[in-house]
Amino acid sequence: MSSTDRETAIFLTTDRGYLIPTLVAVSQIIADPEVRRRADVIVFLVDFMETESVEIAREFSSWAVTFRNFSSAAYALPHDATYNPTHVPQSALARLAVGREIPEKYRKVVYIDGDVQIVDSIVPLIEAEPVKGNILAACDHAYINWSEQGGYAQSIRDYLMALNIHNPKDYFNSGVLAASRDDWIEISDRALAYMRSNSHLCRFHDQSALNAVCVGKREPLSPRFNFVSWYGRLSWFDRVKPSIIHFTGGEKPWNARPGTLPGRFTGTYQALVDEFPFLERYWSKMNRKPARGGLEVGWLLPWRRLIRKQKVGRYLQTTNFTV
Repeated sequence: MSSTDRETAIFLTTDRGYLIPTLVAVSQIIADPEVRRRADVIVFLVDFMETESVEIAREFSSWAVTFRNFSSAAYALPHDATYNPTHVPQSALARLAVGREIPEKYRKVVYIDGDVQIVDSIVPLIEAEPVKGNILAACDHAYINWSEQGGYAQSIRDYLMALNIHNPKDYFNSGVLAASRDDWIEISDRALAYMRSNSHLCRFHDQSALNAVCVGKREPLSPRFNFVSWYGRLSWFDRVKPSIIHFTGGEKPWNARPGTLPGRFTGTYQALVDEFPFLERYWSKMNRKPARGGLEVGWLLPWRRLIRKQKVGRYLQTTNFTV
């Protein structure tokens, strides 16, 4: 199959601070020849200088990946908008603005965050066919603590209700998404408009906006293809057998406290820099300070941990995943 025959584009977006993690994810995506046979990879470089993007494309020319410059002006927020200060940079909004920059020859698109590692085949994700008008996305952790007592659970309930989401199992994580190209353009346009008009409701930025405009339009993606950190904390690796591990929250493999993440994840980033020394200058752009604080109190209570694990088990048993 030639590149002109491929109908699927896998796309990622990155600013300078996430360039190295994004390139690690890309290297793992293209390592599978079956993935390369079915899809092309496009990396959007947000607010990079032309000289930088030329250098990146030259250094990684053997990867057969397309690098494209993209300006943050395309997703600029109104002057009076709010952007909840978290570990997530505002460049995360780029995913909502790049749809029309993906060539029309691609019928389907798959979006993947840069803070992931690919540990098994993602071919089923690439071959998935969401119903027209729908988006394929994995449930986030809100359903796990929706019915719990305490301030954090109440804040989650208030947050989802404000987005008009009444079932926490409808709330999805935006780190791995799939849709037709046309549907993605329509969905992301509406999500960006929502973010611009309702930024005060968007606690988790692009994810909040996407959830708000996709109520009733999401098909369930197995956590195998978006294994968020909560599942790891609950020791669901063996049961789920993830293909994509998504390091959600402030703790990432490149800034993890000693002993909190397996070494096979943490050393990958330095290995890439060692192979491509020009990337050294981007180390300083990354947040490599150890993540703050410990787990919330619920994780320290054995009975609550057990209940949470049971909720995940029931969800896995009762959900008919598209893939």
